Amino acid sequence: MAQTAAARAELDRRGGELHERIAELVALCTPDALAAMPALGEPEVADWQQPPRYRHSLTVRGSRDPAVSPETLAAQVTAALTAAKWQVAAANTQNSAANRDESAGGLVVDGSSEGSQLRVRFSTTSTVVLYTGETPAIALTTPEPDRRPPARSADTVDPGHVLCYECAGTGWCPVCEGRGWIADERLGRRRCPECFDRRVCPICEGAGELAVARLSPVQRANYAHLPDGSK
Repeated sequence: MAQTAAARAELDRRGGELHERIAELVALCTPDALAAMPALGEPEVADWQQPPRYRHSLTVRGSRDPAVSPETLAAQVTAALTAAKWQVAAANTQNSAANRDESAGGLVVDGSSEGSQLRVRFSTTSTVVLYTGETPAIALTTPEPDRRPPARSADTVDPGHVLCYECAGTGWCPVCEGRGWIADERLGRRRCPECFDRRVCPICEGAGELAVARLSPVQRANYAHLPDGSK
């Protein structure tokens, strides 16, 4: 529990620093947007690794003074980030090889510090300024303890039985490794398509072993040491 508290404190520290930095840039470029700037909220799931990792993110939209050019504000943002010891990269998206759509053109300033990333995009076709940022992903819990011991081993298999060829005696579903879910790029995680959240091996039903007398010809083919039709 102490490790979890320490990880959450570190994530919130980085989130607070990101929020403070973006607030500084908002005040510099679009001060009217400060009032609507959201407070630091709860972290969001960044990925469903084991254990899951979380991050803070922030998006603020503002409108610059039309009398101040995007180039002038981009230079000020770069100076402010540099003074705060952030690494800075600036690019004109209209000239970027990665974005040749001039309708989406603008000036972009990217900053990074200790794994946190922020971006300030100045539209060159309107007064819109968009600020986005996120912290690095941090696990807030320790890894799940190992699942229960294997159901069977070569030394503990019952007489007249063999280790399950699908799970090698563990009794766990081999696709999700007994979790009941698998990672999904779009949803984060989804129900295991093999065991349908039952977690156990679908062949041996969690027993870790199969009765030799009940093996089908196809199943028996997985055991080279078994003669045809008998143990």
